[in-house]
Amino acid sequence: MANVSTSQLHSPGFYGPVTATLDWCEANYQFSYYIAEISNSFSNLFTITLALCGGIAAVKQSLPTRYVAGFIGIALVGLGSFAFHATLLFEAQLADELPMIYVGSMSLWFSFDDRRGYGLKTMRSQLLIALLVAFDILFTWS
Repeated sequence: MANVSTSQLHSPGFYGPVTATLDWCEANYQFSYYIAEISNSFSNLFTITLALCGGIAAVKQSLPTRYVAGFIGIALVGLGSFAFHATLLFEAQLADELPMIYVGSMSLWFSFDDRRGYGLKTMRSQLLIALLVAFDILFTWS
């Protein structure tokens, strides 16, 4: 095993000091000067790959556009999470957390919108979209 001092494990990496409000259980920059949490970072490649495979399958099967949008949203969650765990910067933390909220809202809308494609013509869909967008804006603002 390599002899690594405590000061080496807590030294800032390529992106500078940690500015995120969360720091997970991995030792920061233990294996790479460029990636703060290597396991948490690379585990997101699985999420991104599954989302891309799902999006491609949805297009090939001519599924409604909302399915492709959902898979794109999941891929964005994976990309944001990779950026956060690789850098531990506050801005990247937002790129991790906010897409999760947005994709959750979008998934809720998809659950209630049962027409092919986007059924934006019904009052129910319009009201749900307005409420979810208001929630997302208020959450982002807070």
